[in-house]
Amino acid sequence: MDTDSDNDLSHHHRRRVVPRRIDEMRDLVINISQSNMKACMQTLKPLFDIFVLHVSRRNLAINNLNAALDMFLSKDTKPDVYAPDAKRMVDLRWKGS
Repeated sequence: MDTDSDNDLSHHHRRRVVPRRIDEMRDLVINISQSNMKACMQTLKPLFDIFVLHVSRRNLAINNLNAALDMFLSKDTKPDVYAPDAKRMVDLRWKGS
């Protein structure tokens, strides 16, 4: 069998080239990641202020506590239609065990 492997490779396989815009895309991804991280840290700042390693009364200021609670409380004024069903299911499971 006379098979020239170099000729066969160049005939049947495409040449691999590095994308031209790879540096631009990398910079874009880095910038988006940094901006998302800053937004996340800003949103979670009240929790970081409260749960620092050395707990002090200064960190537990009412402003920090209110900001942390606002992150978890719903601002929706409509009643939660699923809440009674969820409570009923929890009660039934609790009584059943």
